[in-house]
Parts: sequence; C-alpha cells; structure tokens
Amino acid sequence: MERVKHDFKVFDNFIEITPDDGIKDNSVYEIRIKTVKALDKNKRIDNLRMKVTTKLTPSYCSLEAVRSLVDSYEIPEEKTLYYIREASLFAEYVKQESYGDEEIPFEVFQYVKHKAAYDSLIKFYIERSADGGTKGTLGDITFENSSSFPAIRDLLNALKKEVDLWVEHLRGNGFEGRVAPASAVRGARNTPGSPYGLKKVGRYSPGYPYGTTFGGTGFSRDVGR
Repeated sequence: MERVKHDFKVFDNFIEITPDDGIKDNSVYEIRIKTVKALDKNKRIDNLRMKVTTKLTPSYCSLEAVRSLVDSYEIPEEKTLYYIREASLFAEYVKQESYGDEEIPFEVFQYVKHKAAYDSLIKFYIERSADGGTKGTLGDITFENSSSFPAIRDLLNALKKEVDLWVEHLRGNGFEGRVAPASAVRGARNTPGSPYGLKKVGRYSPGYPYGTTFGGTGFSRDVGR
C-alpha cells in the first residue's frame, strides 16, 4: 500500500481531502482518521476508515448495468468494478481495439456486463459457501455449502450461457450465415425433341421427349463468378 501525500481542509461539517498528485484512475484510496471531535466536544468518532474506488479503465460497462443482473445479492462494489475492468481488457484483447465511452460496440457491452456479473456472483457464492461447511462443485471449481443458495446456481448457469454467446460475437462468430455461391446459372435454353433426351422404346418415334433435357442442340448456359 502506497502512502499518498495530501492536503485537507475542515469547514462546517465537511472534511475535504485532496491528494497532491490528483486522483488517479484504477486505484483504491483508503482514508483513515484516528479521531474526529465535534466543536462542543460532546461527540467524537474514533478510528474512522473509508475506501473509495476510482474509475477503472477500460470499463466498457457501467456498474449499474451489472447490478441489474445481480442486484439481489450483496456484492461489494469494488469487486464488481474489478471484474468489469478484467472483462473489458479481455474484450480489447479479442477485438484488438480500444473504445471511447460513446463508441462501445453492442457485443462488447453485452459481453462485459454478463461476464462481470458472472464472475462477481460466483465469487460471492464461493465466499458465502465457505461459511457453511458443505462441499460442492461448479464446473472446475470446488467449494462448500452447495445447497445454501440454490437460486444462485440457476442464475449462474443462465449468465454462463450469455457469456459464451457474447464471446462468440466478439470473435465474429455470433451470427449463422449461408455460404455465398461461387458461381450461378444466369440463363438456360432447351429445344424440345432433342435427340439427347430420354426416350421411351415402343410405339413412340425416336426423338420423342420423354423427359426434360438440358443437352444437345440449342442449349446454352452463361456462368459468371
């Protein structure tokens, strides 16, 4: 942990703390105040500690978007922000491109949102399960107390499916398509009674067309690639 040089001012009911080098992104600031006393000396606060997480970059999804998926569970804000950053870095690695706040592709936003929600929830699940003592398994991860939060398992499975879906979109494999033809028939002409057609032996005369043919005199085809 790095000690940050700072200045502070006290006015009214506020304490304003300003780091000498400004506030940096991708940082967690912990504020420690040993004692705060009121002017009338009747109230005081001892050993006050606060943590402030600054903007993590890259962040291709908002904290609120992730919380919309897992807001039923008490997941610490700083952990969710960390997973948003990790998912955003992976998206940059796959796409080989970084984005501004106003130009984030839809597939990048969706991947980061679901991946951060999945990672945050599985971390929450494992930590809470460790308090119970019952063993369980999620994929390749072994943890404890697998029966304490049965609803989480269903949500984790749903989130995992979304993560797998959007990672394919990141790689350009999200939409199924048809293979474009290498050549196409633009025109064809057939002459009835062609000697190359199928014929029926018997009372029908030679050359009587018994089937459709595309060969012989009068047939042509133009092929363009």
